[in-house]
Amino acid sequence: CGCPTGYSAPTAGGTCSDVDECAVGSTCNALSGWGTCTNSVGGYSCACAAALTAMRIVHVINNLGHVGGAELALLRLLEARRPGDGEHAVVALLEADRLGPHFEAIGVPVHALQLARAGALGGVLGAAVPGAGRPGRGLPARLLPLLRGPAPDLLVGWMYYGNLAATALGTWHGAPVLWNVRHSLHDDDRSGRSTRTALSLCTSLVLQPRRIVFNCAIAARLHAARGWPRERSVV
Repeated sequence: CGCPTGYSAPTAGGTCSDVDECAVGSTCNALSGWGTCTNSVGGYSCACAAALTAMRIVHVINNLGHVGGAELALLRLLEARRPGDGEHAVVALLEADRLGPHFEAIGVPVHALQLARAGALGGVLGAAVPGAGRPGRGLPARLLPLLRGPAPDLLVGWMYYGNLAATALGTWHGAPVLWNVRHSLHDDDRSGRSTRTALSLCTSLVLQPRRIVFNCAIAARLHAARGWPRERSVV
């Protein structure tokens, strides 16, 4: 027989002992100062560090005008947030007519930039990152109000063009950036020119984000084969 979850393996006498999960510094991101861990018999609980509860987090995604896996993943993530999980907002580079109201209904403001096409952002966003001239130069006019608004504490990009735009905004504001990648590269030969351009730009800027979140292990492995840093990847 074994012991329930949260208990160590039985001793020779058949006794189960509680495991102190908080003794592991990575639990609740305690070592990084992002959270605090409280042990309990058979389990533990996490709480955000006080500084995180006031964080302003801006998510940047390509399009909320259609329903896709990345869009629904972002919606589910924000639906699951708890009081004190920070202040969230979403920027859609294209439209927000389909899913925007769902975000608004859970108290998350949405800003739809309604750019003509996200693919056209590649070159101008490339000029908005370090080493490529003055941040903000060449950016679409509809993106500029976001540069003048309150500085976010964290930018979270979703998919390649969202990652590029988040990087541009993060550079302007001096805020850290996280990337989300939802493309496995399995069928890269069938990807459109716009996607290949965005992937190339992201590859050239891959040292900008603090962390890169992949939705599957094979995507992380295939991107690593293109030079994306494994040490910054999270699945």
